This record gives sequence, structure tokens and C-alpha cells, in this order.
Amino acid sequence: MKKGQYQEAISDCNTLLEIDQRNVGAYYTRGCAYEKLGEIDKGIEDFTVVLELDPNHVNAAFARGACQNRKVRIFSLNLNGPELGRFCESY
Repeated sequence: MKKGQYQEAISDCNTLLEIDQRNVGAYYTRGCAYEKLGEIDKGIEDFTVVLELDPNHVNAAFARGACQNRKVRIFSLNLNGPELGRFCESY
């Protein structure tokens, strides 16, 4: 996934998941793209599915934990709008 092409990556992963709903790589990649776009909850959902399908997927476990941490920080800093966008880009 190239930097800045996150929407395209999500679309590609959606297509793959229509064909194979157990495609761990597609869920992981889509979760990463969601996370980069600041859609933290969607990222957490996809990383959770990865871990349900492959409990030993270390990268998904780490990414989900990082997303959960970001969510707590966003809440505690009370970020929204442009501030949230800048915060998400900094990761």
C-alpha cells in the first residue's frame, strides 16, 4: 500500500473480501488503511477479525493495541476536525 493511496487500498481489499471472507491479508491491509485515514474504530474492527482468524498474527495484535491507544489519546486530548486529521497524519 503506497502512502496516500489508502482509499484505493480499502476498495481493493473490499473486492478481495467479497471473494474470500477469510482473507487475513485483506483485513489486515484494510485495517492499516483505515488507521492511516483516522478511522480508528474501523481499523480496530478489521484487526480484531484478523485475530479471530489467526490468533498468532502478531502485527494485527500490535496494530489493534496501537489503535486502541490512539483512540484513548484522541479522547483525552479532545481532538476533532483538522486537529484530529493532523494527529492521525503524525502516526
